[in-house]
Amino acid sequence: MLTQDIWMTLLLSFFVMQYVVMSWMLFRRGVASEYIVGSASPLLFIWVIFWPVYHHFSFILYGLVLISLPLVIAQWPYAIMQQLKLSWSIPEFGFMPMIVLVLNLSVAAILFYLEAAFGFAIALSLCLASSMASFADKKEHIKLFLPFNPEQTLWGHVILLFMITLLCSWSLHIYFSVPQMATLSISAFAALAASLGRALFPHAWSNTGVLVGMAAALWLF
Repeated sequence: MLTQDIWMTLLLSFFVMQYVVMSWMLFRRGVASEYIVGSASPLLFIWVIFWPVYHHFSFILYGLVLISLPLVIAQWPYAIMQQLKLSWSIPEFGFMPMIVLVLNLSVAAILFYLEAAFGFAIALSLCLASSMASFADKKEHIKLFLPFNPEQTLWGHVILLFMITLLCSWSLHIYFSVPQMATLSISAFAALAASLGRALFPHAWSNTGVLVGMAAALWLF
């Protein structure tokens, strides 16, 4: 069991190194930092989906430390590190989205430790549902012109609602061994709360709104 956790952590470290190298190379080739940052969440989804396989929660924490290390190293005053930092910096919000991503995932991990079904659902949603919603927003189709997030669109929120309902329902089905259809009402309520949180929290923290909304809705039930 311990050996499996160690191998998974080593595998994660390999993928983190690959992401760091690819970020630097893509930025050097002129790829916009917005796309590099946007790719981080879907890639982390691959790791999060294996959380239930871990036998020791401490190794999930080690994984979060591994993910955080490049963000710390990017602060070093060397040319190559500064280029790495620029590759993870969005013009409007700087380095903040990457930091918020790690912080949100860390909170989701703690919730996973407290209640696996809820924490797992939140982590999956943060990595996949939120990134898909952000991608839909880039199409700028039917903008909602929200006070704190004028760039968010109706389709972004529809996709968020659908994906969170699906992911949350699946997580509850896995851990509570109840029919997936029976979990849809709770999941839909959590998705609505997440959508509201995403709308109310300012852009750099909009995914934190998803986390807060989902956590409040799930713990209410």
